[in-house]
Amino acid sequence: MDTSYKIPCPNVDIEDQPRANLVVGFLMDLDGQEQSYLEDIARAEAGEAQVEAGNNHVDATFYADGRVVLESLFYTEEHEAREGPRKRAQITLVEAKQLILDWLQVKRQYWQSRERT
Repeated sequence: MDTSYKIPCPNVDIEDQPRANLVVGFLMDLDGQEQSYLEDIARAEAGEAQVEAGNNHVDATFYADGRVVLESLFYTEEHEAREGPRKRAQITLVEAKQLILDWLQVKRQYWQSRERT
């Protein structure tokens, strides 16, 4: 967790930098909307073909087959010409759910520690 902005910001231990950036963007997007994202995951787990979510950083698409596709939002034709296709990564519904639950726990601990000081 990075706290240089006086709020908790996710920091993940993933070597693949484009994938790490997308996972961090996913966690940043769901801030305050964790329950909604967990409900989206539950809908996909229940068989809904495709559930889409996103906010400021990453489009997340949850699929009934257990996949979650993360795609960067900050992308224009100029980006594509300069840097290639839009960044995309795949995780599982199980991983997405665990990331959300872990991030909620980290944030709770952070704010509790701030209240004690």
